[in-house]
Amino acid sequence: MNRVLKVFCTGAEQDRLAGEYGVIARYDGFALVDLSEQDAQAVARRFPVEDITELYQIKVGDTLIDTSQPRVSAKGKSLAHPAYRGARRLAPGHHHYIVQFVGP
Repeated sequence: MNRVLKVFCTGAEQDRLAGEYGVIARYDGFALVDLSEQDAQAVARRFPVEDITELYQIKVGDTLIDTSQPRVSAKGKSLAHPAYRGARRLAPGHHHYIVQFVGP
């Protein structure tokens, strides 16, 4: 399972990270980076990091929803999250929705 790390580094260091890894978003003092377990360990040896992987998971009843899973197909079609597989469709009307932003 990939890890999402908050990597504390300068702009120039973020440029180098972006050349090597999948950067989710960049901020003044850190970058959010999606890394394999092995890459996460390597980056943690080079920079101060905070593992925020757990913030991308929401527990709903007995179901754990991993929000890092893409919900848009390669053709741009919106898809239901795999955690809802087998759930019945909601009736028309008002409902609550979970919204996730890119950054922390």
